[in-house]
Amino acid sequence: MLHVHLGAEAKWRAFDEPLTPAAGAVLHDARTSPRDARTAALGEAASPLLAELARDGRTGVVDLARATGWSKARVSARLEELLDGQALRLAVDLAYARFGFHTTAYLWLTVSPGRLRETGDTLSRHPETTFAAAVTGSAGLLVTVTCRTMDDLYTYVTDRIGVLPAVTLVDVVPVLHRLKQAGTRLHQGRLTPT
Repeated sequence: MLHVHLGAEAKWRAFDEPLTPAAGAVLHDARTSPRDARTAALGEAASPLLAELARDGRTGVVDLARATGWSKARVSARLEELLDGQALRLAVDLAYARFGFHTTAYLWLTVSPGRLRETGDTLSRHPETTFAAAVTGSAGLLVTVTCRTMDDLYTYVTDRIGVLPAVTLVDVVPVLHRLKQAGTRLHQGRLTPT
């Protein structure tokens, strides 16, 4: 991988009702607020809680309270402090099929070298794109896309990618069965603990 094209704040924006600009600003402000000196102390004081979250980050407050021996109120307060102090960060992984997106594919695009950056940036802003990167080899760009159906993928390749002037060849590699994505395993279309 030579370069990752980020495109926008969101990694994948295919939902029909994305976050409003105000909701996105709240998330962005929380993520970029300056860390204070309390962050390290927060992490140390919450080590039993953090150990449970490391085991399964989806564990609910009731189970966290049971595992740590703390009250639910204490767990909730500590989680809020950890998130506010950025000692704890959230990452969301989605089972796309549960939202009606059943077709994922890797697209290997041959692009003229002088237009690689422009094309990668353009593709990274498409709602279907989950990942875009300049790579070594004869195909200069690797793009991962997620669409609702195979017909939508076909339309995307022909009508959105096919019209880009710098793209001379597209190899479409559909994902027939996904076992793992990002940091989560999938079993029968559902996210499962690793």
